[in-house]
Amino acid sequence: MIITISGLPGSGKTTTAESLSKKLGLKFISMGNIFRQMAAEKKMSLHDFNKYAETHPEIDTELDKRIMQISRKENNLVIEGRLVGWMCKADLKVWLEATPETRSKRTANRDKESLEHMIKREQSEAKRYKEFHNIDINDKTIYNHIVDSEHQTVPQMVEQIILEVRKRNLR
Repeated sequence: MIITISGLPGSGKTTTAESLSKKLGLKFISMGNIFRQMAAEKKMSLHDFNKYAETHPEIDTELDKRIMQISRKENNLVIEGRLVGWMCKADLKVWLEATPETRSKRTANRDKESLEHMIKREQSEAKRYKEFHNIDINDKTIYNHIVDSEHQTVPQMVEQIILEVRKRNLR
C-alpha cells in the first residue's frame, strides 16, 4: 500500500505522514526533508533555493527522479510532499488543508519565514510546478481524501486517514 500526503507548507504533511507511517508500520519518505537537504548542500536558505530552482529545472528533475524510483521499488510507504499525489501511483492520495495564517504560524519557527515569505515561496513553487510539470498545485481533483488540518489534531487526522484506508479495504 502506498499513501501520499500532500498539502501546502505548514499544513501538517510531515507530522501527519510520519505519525501515520508509524501507526500503520509503513516506511516514511519526506520530500520536504530531501528538498531542505538539497538547499543546505548548496548553503542556501529555503527561500533562496526555491528562487534558484525556478531557473534550474535540474532541481525538480532530481526530486522527481528520486520519488519515482522509490515509489516503483517499494510497496509499503507513506510519502509526504506537495507533488507526490501527482507523481506517484498510490492507493490513497490525501490533501491536508489549512489557512495561510495557520500554516504560517506552524512554519515560522522551522523555516524562519513570515507569512509574506511563505506566500512568496508558495508562489515560486506554484510557478515552477506549472512551468516544469504543467501541474496546478491548487487542483485537488486528483486526491481521494481531503483532510481539514486546521481544526484537528495530528492523532485525529491520522485516525481519519486510517478510517479511509479501512473503508477502501486497503489493509
